[in-house]
Amino acid sequence: MKQERTVTNCLKKIFRLIIRFIPPIVRVPLTRLMLAGIYDKTRFSYKNNKNVFEIIYADNVWGSPESRSGGGSEIATTKTIRMILPKLWKKYKIKTFLDIPCGDYNWMQEVNKEDIIYIGGDIVQEIIAQNKQKYAHGNISFAVLDITSDVLPQVDMIFCKDCLQHLSYANVRKALLNFQKSKSRYLLTTTYPLTLRNWDILDGDCRPLNLRK
Repeated sequence: MKQERTVTNCLKKIFRLIIRFIPPIVRVPLTRLMLAGIYDKTRFSYKNNKNVFEIIYADNVWGSPESRSGGGSEIATTKTIRMILPKLWKKYKIKTFLDIPCGDYNWMQEVNKEDIIYIGGDIVQEIIAQNKQKYAHGNISFAVLDITSDVLPQVDMIFCKDCLQHLSYANVRKALLNFQKSKSRYLLTTTYPLTLRNWDILDGDCRPLNLRK
């Protein structure tokens, strides 16, 4: 068992070194495909959501050299969404916005939010503590929130990017019901329409989840 952990740790170090030299547009899907073979999911199977995502953050499991929230939170990979969000806020008259999970706020800090009240929520307490220290001011605030169980604020738009694909069916359902329970007006979330068949996973794993299935 000890020898297996040593081999796994070596593979993780090699993987992180290699992906530093791969362009972000290739790195993101490649990371998601390779993680299943490198990271032992049994370490997650007996833990709750909070523990799982604390491990992912602390170990930089997604392997991004720029953001511990993963390649999907890098500046280069969020160019389109950074341009679109302010247009959506204007079109749908969004004044209050819940970004959950907000992660380390790496790319969102580049979005002009002067006309909205922004709330960033995340289950990892260390992330929120750092975000509060670095970025909280005026209309920007952060809170420790579990999308599956905590009472969420009622806002004009809930933004849930790159999250549900990391949750089990049971917790995807809990999260969606919790969003509905908040009585917020809109939900903007990630889905994979080209996925023909969904499958269940352990929390912390990843698959391209099609929410229309």
